[in-house]
Amino acid sequence: MFSINSFLERFTQLIPDTHVVKKSCAMSILSVCGISIPEDVISYKQGTIFLTCRPTIKNEILLHKKEVLEDIRKHIPDIHIERII
Repeated sequence: MFSINSFLERFTQLIPDTHVVKKSCAMSILSVCGISIPEDVISYKQGTIFLTCRPTIKNEILLHKKEVLEDIRKHIPDIHIERII
């Protein structure tokens, strides 16, 4: 009989590990903006990073959005991140 686990195993590599994305995003924000934010305020879904932090911190990060995105792409080039919201 065909095992569904062996079939689904190949798809586990296609989904990016959100922990890796969150950690890389937090490190990039720290290196570019000089702001240390915890990983629990960062979420990732379908190429978009969502920040749920104070508006003043979020505005400072969005001012340096281009540099932050470039730094994230250097750390994890396999994952396509388009926006920070």
